[in-house]
Amino acid sequence: MRSILIFLYRYHITLTFIGLELLALVLIARNHSFHGSVFWNGATQVTGRLYASVDYWREYFHLRKSNNLLVEDNAELYSRLPEAEFDHHIKRVLRTDSTREQQYQFFGGKVVNATYNKRNNYITINRGLRHGVRPRMGVFNTKGVVGIVKSASKHYSVVLPILHRDVMISAKFQGSDHFGILQWNGQDHRFVKLRDIPVHAKFERGDTIITNGFSNIFPEGIPLGTIANAELVPGTNYYDITVELATDFGQLRYVYLIENKLKWERDSLENATINE
Repeated sequence: MRSILIFLYRYHITLTFIGLELLALVLIARNHSFHGSVFWNGATQVTGRLYASVDYWREYFHLRKSNNLLVEDNAELYSRLPEAEFDHHIKRVLRTDSTREQQYQFFGGKVVNATYNKRNNYITINRGLRHGVRPRMGVFNTKGVVGIVKSASKHYSVVLPILHRDVMISAKFQGSDHFGILQWNGQDHRFVKLRDIPVHAKFERGDTIITNGFSNIFPEGIPLGTIANAELVPGTNYYDITVELATDFGQLRYVYLIENKLKWERDSLENATINE
């Protein structure tokens, strides 16, 4: 203890200087969008490489479990292919519809670091700018929605999961047009809140909540979770609904990113209309 006090006394000026420099960098990053972007990209690159090294050894000791998860993911994807369906028709007619255009493209990545028990959580994945990742891309796994890309460096990306106070996702009941906003309240990582659902909406406990496709991030129909409980908010005509998340963030390893090829067109049109 005495040695620590002597060290602090001897280098207190240098340590104070370093602390003030770090505080200044944080304040600049928070209050200036350009500097903030540079700070986030640089921090993502450095921490991404560190997490990748740690993940290498963690993956070595958990190789069997990781392989099992990968097999399960691939099995579920293969089961969705048209070739996996039983054809009851004697003759199948194939048509090429030139009027349809692919809007969403998907590609995979692996989680190299993640938190899920804090007020604001983060996920780092091993895909970055060189792989086509851009901020505001949606992220999900075979169970449901994971979150939204915050920033990306050349090889890595940081994702804000649903378990973050700044993430709000437009959601609806499966089989219904009633929609609301899904957001975490910072408590149990297994549950989130769905708000703005009117009192006349019909639903039951256990009903599935999915994305409604209103945003430019997620297409319609990706699972978010199931209704665990619901009660009316006093003095209002809206429900306070608790949703059990479909994604288990404690076992998150492999994810898929969503590229909306028409995002720029829609954003440009809506921004131009709003600014008229």
